[in-house]
Amino acid sequence: LLKHAENVAEKMNEENAPVAFTLIAQMMIELGRVDDAMRLIKNIRNEYDKAWLFSDIAYERKDAYMLEEAVKVARQIRYKYEKVLEEKKHPL
Repeated sequence: LLKHAENVAEKMNEENAPVAFTLIAQMMIELGRVDDAMRLIKNIRNEYDKAWLFSDIAYERKDAYMLEEAVKVARQIRYKYEKVLEEKKHPL
């Protein structure tokens, strides 16, 4: 079932494929198949989704290192968000 879902997601367009990979990875985490979820995370470009999945994995495994990874990704999101806000305040 996992392989079939991956094949379907790979055939989707660039907008929908990452969403499908995110949902499949979340399902794998819930099923306790964290290694499969980690493999799928490589196909996800949305940093928010990655942070969310990393934090779920960290919780599931009680893994401090994985939690640090989630925090790193979340910080990247914060810095990008702050930069966008600053550009809106001071447009060229």
